Amino acid sequence: MNNIKERIKIFSGAQLKYIAFLSMLIDHTNKTLIYPNLDGGALNRLSDFFDILGRIAFPIFIFLLVEGYFHTKNKWKYLITLLVFGVISEIPFDMCTTATFFEANWNNIMFTLALVLAMIWLIDVLKEKMAALPKALWYFVSFLIVAVLCFAAMNLGLDYEHHAVLIGYFYYIFHDRQALAIPFSYLSMFKEPWALLGFGLTLTYNGERGKQNKWFNYLFYPVHLLILGIIRMCLKIWIWNFKNKDFSFKMNEKSSFYVDDCYFTAPCSAAISLWYLPALKSFEEFASSTTIKGLPLKGAFLMPSLPAHP
Repeated sequence: MNNIKERIKIFSGAQLKYIAFLSMLIDHTNKTLIYPNLDGGALNRLSDFFDILGRIAFPIFIFLLVEGYFHTKNKWKYLITLLVFGVISEIPFDMCTTATFFEANWNNIMFTLALVLAMIWLIDVLKEKMAALPKALWYFVSFLIVAVLCFAAMNLGLDYEHHAVLIGYFYYIFHDRQALAIPFSYLSMFKEPWALLGFGLTLTYNGERGKQNKWFNYLFYPVHLLILGIIRMCLKIWIWNFKNKDFSFKMNEKSSFYVDDCYFTAPCSAAISLWYLPALKSFEEFASSTTIKGLPLKGAFLMPSLPAHP
């Protein structure tokens, strides 16, 4: 049995991370570009397949976070970096998931990972402080901390909510007995059966860090979200224009957008909008400076959002 366990340990931390990146990219592409346009045909089957592949990422990220906690030389730097990139990623995340620039009720995974890291750090410190006391007391206190943070994660709208807190806790508790962490972690998100693929891949970790590019690791998340978010918002404009074919954007001498009977193609209007938006002080100013046949286009971009993933 031990020989089998050793033989399957074929991936370094870097390789597992890049597998998770690929899975995450597939999942976000699915949720951003395919979900809003499901037609009940072949697109649904493709989306279902992407859903399966997309479930691999999250268990690996939590597992690597816990491993990172035990191996990092500077826990404060680790925590602050996660928080900083959480702030950087929030607008791209909202663009990608809701096709808006800000959605307070749903926050990105970097904040979730930061919360999990802070939790296992606190529990670990308490373990040292309470070493002279009965271990059952430490377990009781750790359960209380987990319960409070599960509640916090749900009310703060963190991605993966309480599931992340529970999985992080189990991987911490069973750090030296990883095989035991998997069934408990899986039970915490049993509604995602294909997540078992990700949990299974954590068993292939060989304990080596592997070659990694730190900046790529941190920038991949906000950059790919930004690209997908721009594409989704362009599609949103395109679809809106397609449904209102008698509308078109053109510039007048005061650089304001107007709509008349001359129909611009949707990709053209999307490109113009992306160029023009950064020049405006606010989204509200854009809406106020736009008219449809002489009437203000208040809320043209505030049309009902395409369905976000559940």
